[in-house]
Amino acid sequence: MLGDVVPFGAPPHPYAVNQRAASLPIEPSCSPLFLSTSTPSVYPMDTYIRGAHMRLLSVFISLILFFIGASLPASTAHAQASGALNGTVVHADTNAPITGANVVLVDTDRGAATDTDGAFVLRDIAPGSYTVRASAIGYEAAERTVTIEPGTQTTVRLALQPTQVALQQVDITATPLEARLTTRIGANELSATPMQDLGEGLARVPGIRLQRRGALALDPNVRGLTGTQVSTFVDGVRSFGGGPARMDTPLSHTDPSSVQRMEVVRGPYALAQGPSLSSIRVDTQAPVPNTPFTGTVHTGFTSNREALNLNGHVLGRTGRLFYDVNAAYRTGDDYTAGDGTAVRSGFESAEVRSRVGLDLNDGSRLSAQVSYQDQRDVAYPGRPLDAAFFETLRGLLRYEWSGTGTVQRLEAQGYGYQTLHGMTNENKQSAQPDPNRMPPFPLRIAVDTEVATFGGRAAADLQLAPTVMLSTGIAGYSAYRTATRFRDRRDDGPTPPVLPAADIIWPDVRTTEIGSFATLERVFGQAQATATGRIDLVHADPQRITDGFRIRAETATGQPFSNNLAETDVLWSAAASATVPLADPLAATLGVGSSARAPEPLERYGDRVGATRTQRGNEFVGNPALDPERTYQADLGFDLSSLRLKGSLTGFVRYHEDYITIIEAPGVDSALPLTPDQVFTYRNGEALFWGTEATATAQVHPTLQVRASGEYLWGRDVSFDSDEPAYGVAPAETRFSTRWMPGPRGLFLDASLRAVAAQRRVSTRRNEGETDRFATVDLTAGGSLFGDIALRVGVTNLLDATYREHLSARTNMFDPLAAEQGSTSIPEPGRSLFVHVQYAF
Repeated sequence: MLGDVVPFGAPPHPYAVNQRAASLPIEPSCSPLFLSTSTPSVYPMDTYIRGAHMRLLSVFISLILFFIGASLPASTAHAQASGALNGTVVHADTNAPITGANVVLVDTDRGAATDTDGAFVLRDIAPGSYTVRASAIGYEAAERTVTIEPGTQTTVRLALQPTQVALQQVDITATPLEARLTTRIGANELSATPMQDLGEGLARVPGIRLQRRGALALDPNVRGLTGTQVSTFVDGVRSFGGGPARMDTPLSHTDPSSVQRMEVVRGPYALAQGPSLSSIRVDTQAPVPNTPFTGTVHTGFTSNREALNLNGHVLGRTGRLFYDVNAAYRTGDDYTAGDGTAVRSGFESAEVRSRVGLDLNDGSRLSAQVSYQDQRDVAYPGRPLDAAFFETLRGLLRYEWSGTGTVQRLEAQGYGYQTLHGMTNENKQSAQPDPNRMPPFPLRIAVDTEVATFGGRAAADLQLAPTVMLSTGIAGYSAYRTATRFRDRRDDGPTPPVLPAADIIWPDVRTTEIGSFATLERVFGQAQATATGRIDLVHADPQRITDGFRIRAETATGQPFSNNLAETDVLWSAAASATVPLADPLAATLGVGSSARAPEPLERYGDRVGATRTQRGNEFVGNPALDPERTYQADLGFDLSSLRLKGSLTGFVRYHEDYITIIEAPGVDSALPLTPDQVFTYRNGEALFWGTEATATAQVHPTLQVRASGEYLWGRDVSFDSDEPAYGVAPAETRFSTRWMPGPRGLFLDASLRAVAAQRRVSTRRNEGETDRFATVDLTAGGSLFGDIALRVGVTNLLDATYREHLSARTNMFDPLAAEQGSTSIPEPGRSLFVHVQYAF
């Protein structure tokens, strides 16, 4: 399938990472997908990739055309004499969206709450004239008279005046029940600061830290959980990265400009999506307008890394048919840290994402979505290799129906996506000759990987009683992963017998998961409670296991393995949460839950691939005997909400049973030069984490808002005879900021201070390094220039501080720019100016 290659004598292709196939020695026990013992293929890698994607794209387009063609008669046959109402609720002075506003049709039982973009929708409304009212805490209610026409959707905009000294809207919000369990970030918050990667949009969320390995794909760490401990869903699609060394994350293949909202669940409370110790949910689907054509054009530039981004978003409706298209392009170069250190950080990324839909009747909608992303030449100073390319194709078909009876909502969707990824050592030290290294000659190293996933989900919401709602459903997916590493001499000198060679590092693993869930919600006066149960079956089947891997795995773990390394895990999950008003304006939220995750293919079957959970680029050998990792977690939070002050204080404790941790694998040699000699493997153990987060926002004057937040995390790994701090625990952090809003046109000035403590509690057995304290200052100003044009300018790291995030990877000796600096964490960018301009039409 993947990896047809170009012989060394053929003309090189710019992104053909593989250079030889038929002559590479592969252990005979494997069944290679793309290494043939017959005539070698002459396809360049890029040609194969585009051919594979075009085949998938043609199939998906055919499905879309069939789906639209089949739907058109249905839409005519089911035309109903009712309509719909959608719109937005905004701040009357600043036009900022108001989240959580209540929108009702007066003298009816119909209503809705606005989302993080201030948007709402009401369907299945009988034709006629209505009064629509919007209200929110801290604002005066507003009313409008609207007329609902049969078979059409009416749009309304409601502007609310703030009451005296009311608290202004903050775009990081949560619903009352989920106030301490889920954090939601809207599109406005995501665009507040310059970012090249979606992970950067989570930087200001309490309880989340980021791990940098390269120019893109900053990896979220949620209360000490990372990798597949944090499940990621993009538009309801269970998403995975394409590289075994976590060069890319599930978030890195969605451009920030296309995202409407993100949700971070800091515990096992999103079980309706899938089994998860914690989760991140991304929604790219914009509210459908009632106009034929509208949209935005945006451009921005960041000085330090010379990063340029361009994107355009158009959407509209014609009758029952609606569309939504977003295109984005980003590029960046190396940046300079505060002390002048040059950091390789170049990249190029382009993405097109589109959606088309059809409203069949008053409560039914069909939609299809397809996206394609192409990323090139992504530098990774914290990895032995750079990324030559990532190419991701996604497709999604969705059906939605909403009603007013017992069955409130039905939803079904099917999806498929593929990520192809190539890595190379072209700009690494291993590509240069070094007489002090073994081998001393330059090497050609390349890795080809593929992840292909297909899945679906169906769910229903049932109104069992006026205060009781039941949600139930089923979901599943099948994910295929393959990766092979190639090694050969780069120059024309004599080649030792062990070269050229190929290593299977992802042995054609197919993971299939299917599960069902049920969620019960009930309202008790002003209190609310939710309970969810879930059961999942997970089967992992590696199809290219070699004798060499078995020997290394047995050496690393000290136990024998049979020829059949397939594993089946049965996982149960359960969670409950409740919110109870204590005394106005104080409420408490309690959550308890347990969930489990099956070991990822890298942990069970990876063969000396770079680590995903360590600062250094140590190589790892999988452990096929790993058991699923289970957590038990409890959360307690308090929420204060008044006209002038909003605040929260939350704490949690989490115990890991069969914690998947890492331990040295003596007797196993590393496969690549310059990677540390110390090779690790995975094992089950135990761990305990606890932490706290606090936030406060005060409206000290009608034009001045002050915000503060702080967080602390503690973790201990008790898997070894002598326990020690858990690996990957970020240090304590505080943030302070002020926002001045002088008046018209939404003008504002933000000043923020971030202070991070030193981290001395580290896991020395896993080579975790200590980090020093640091502080950064950012300034941002913006507003509307001419109504439809918005400007945002600012400076990040104003004082040009030199600092390193504790979780970030170490450069080791992989990178020529870092070779003289030794093994240090990747420094963050120094002072950087940015300007963003957006035009809305």
